[in-house]
Amino acid sequence: MKLLKILGIILLSVLGIIVVLGLIAPKEFKLERSVVIPTNNKEVIFKNISTWSEFLKWNPWSSKDPNQKLTYNGTEGELGANYHWQGNDSVGEGEMTITGITPFEKVDMDLHFIKPFETTNKTVFSMTPQGEDYKVSWEMSGASPFPFNIVHLFMDMEKMVGPDFEKGLNTLKEKVMTEATASSAKSDTTTTK
Repeated sequence: MKLLKILGIILLSVLGIIVVLGLIAPKEFKLERSVVIPTNNKEVIFKNISTWSEFLKWNPWSSKDPNQKLTYNGTEGELGANYHWQGNDSVGEGEMTITGITPFEKVDMDLHFIKPFETTNKTVFSMTPQGEDYKVSWEMSGASPFPFNIVHLFMDMEKMVGPDFEKGLNTLKEKVMTEATASSAKSDTTTTK
């Protein structure tokens, strides 16, 4: 009987701690990274953030599993366009769907992770003129309902995902600069003919 009483007290204490942690833990998260790309070629930038075929060339998770299975639905670069991936433990399984497009400004997406755990987040790519350059931002946000919000007390999204966003944006910058230079050279050749 005494053992049951001790176990009951321990159980109630653990539940109390979980409730308290759930009350103080954040209920939402938001992660954002940006890069300034020294070009005014908005067409090249927008193509890279709004079409899956280009996004997958600079997205940091593509290189973590080059053999992942990809499935596309809808018209690329348009509202409702979707891609589904299924890969190794580094990339898991999920899908992204374009939910909003403002040409040369912003692309809104739903990001649905299926594995290793199921969750849905919002992703936004935006581009803002900065003189002769463009600032490109990558944002991810989502809700963390109780009791899942407790995980955020022990798992830092900034440290887990932030470096991947930075790597991806730096790869995007290099890709855009190469394509913008090639586009400019092609345009100069056409003009001089």
